[in-house]
Amino acid sequence: MPLTSPDHKGIIANGRLMASALYPLLTNQALKLHSVLRAASRAENAAFPTFITLELPVPAADGAHGQGALGRLARFFNGRGAPAKTDYLRFINTLPSGATLALAGPEPLESPHFQAVLFQADARSLDVEISTCGRRLDECAPVIYGLGVARVRLSIFGPESVHNDVVGSSRSFKDAVRGSLALAGLRDSTTRPSLVVDLRPVPASFGRFEEMVECALVIGADLVIMHYPMLQGSPSPADAASCADELSRLRRRYRTAPLRFFPDLAGGDAERFILGDMLSVGPARCSHPWRGVRVDTDGKITICDSYAIGDLRTDSLESVYNCEAARSLRRNIKRGLLPGCQKCVGRFQSEDALR
Repeated sequence: MPLTSPDHKGIIANGRLMASALYPLLTNQALKLHSVLRAASRAENAAFPTFITLELPVPAADGAHGQGALGRLARFFNGRGAPAKTDYLRFINTLPSGATLALAGPEPLESPHFQAVLFQADARSLDVEISTCGRRLDECAPVIYGLGVARVRLSIFGPESVHNDVVGSSRSFKDAVRGSLALAGLRDSTTRPSLVVDLRPVPASFGRFEEMVECALVIGADLVIMHYPMLQGSPSPADAASCADELSRLRRRYRTAPLRFFPDLAGGDAERFILGDMLSVGPARCSHPWRGVRVDTDGKITICDSYAIGDLRTDSLESVYNCEAARSLRRNIKRGLLPGCQKCVGRFQSEDALR
């Protein structure tokens, strides 16, 4: 049978489709392995990051800077020098195929650069995940599905009224529910994008954790992650014990459900974490500066909390990721945890802890 026959053409087309689907996955796993090995060696120079968080800016609210000439002047100077769409696209072009690009920020779905960034990431065969609190998720669902986003991470802060109060929008919860159901309908028998619901309880939602889990499961979450809260102010041990008990009941109640806990702590360790005594629990080392990088909304490139090593507008990631400032930080972390680690969960995050 000639290779130009319809049957052979179909086989070749299917083979190419399968290869295009497998290549980013295999590349992503290879990058992860290289990064893990480099982090384990504790070398000052790190392999190219496998997890890049890009915080996209959103337009200021109409009344954020006041009205009239002074308001316009304030908006001009506050926006002056902020990364432009071309800065983001140029940055994405430097990322290797298969790397994970996490779109985050105040609300990436409301960023004017969202769709352009998503198109460019798709062209680069990047593994894209989007972190959102639900605003405009229903409107953006077709674009998210059409451009092959790998994961949508939906943050829920409590039942409907609590979530809306935290987000500052009376329709955010409903948008999140409608968007989640729209994604489920669009993907039909496919697996992308998967829906990860991050439950991030605030004090107003304490005592209602089970209600939050049930909501996440009803809207079709492939994975639900309950994030341990850290009590603010001057919490008492009794408050932490009560919160830890509620989390323990969830573990027993949902043993067979797709529910994880972050960090995965129990007993006294969970109580100490909730009280804010984070340095006494969890890993004694942090590998995040060897694996990840974040670009803030102002363009600053950071590898550890607010530790800036460059600027998106003027520096390439390759030129700054192993600069002297980055190597100096890694040298210090090799000696042990730093004071700034007290309120950071980066060292609890393995490559797959939140997926």
